[in-house]
Amino acid sequence: MLNAPLPDLVLPLPIDNRFKCALLEREGVLGAVLDTVTAYESGQWRGSDADGAVGAAGDAAIQKAFWDATEYARSMLGTFMRGGAPEADPPDGHEPGQPAPSGAARGPQPEQR
Repeated sequence: MLNAPLPDLVLPLPIDNRFKCALLEREGVLGAVLDTVTAYESGQWRGSDADGAVGAAGDAAIQKAFWDATEYARSMLGTFMRGGAPEADPPDGHEPGQPAPSGAARGPQPEQR
């Protein structure tokens, strides 16, 4: 499965076309979010742009969201490895697409550049 071209994996998925366009073409708001996450994950994150590309979220919120998502993915992987069904909601209980509740970020925190 992982050796297949990304379009062959994404196009048949029963997901909204906005997600497909973000994943395949990096289009729209979700494409911009994906670009930001990819840059952060690869160490290319430079913080908020002068033109407001990050907007109101701010650097601390981006960092916290990254670590919350990492924890959620680790939890999901553990659930799948144990043969169980995934949780319906992320571990912190907030709805997808909504800001995560405030609190300490998890895991080691990378330095901003």
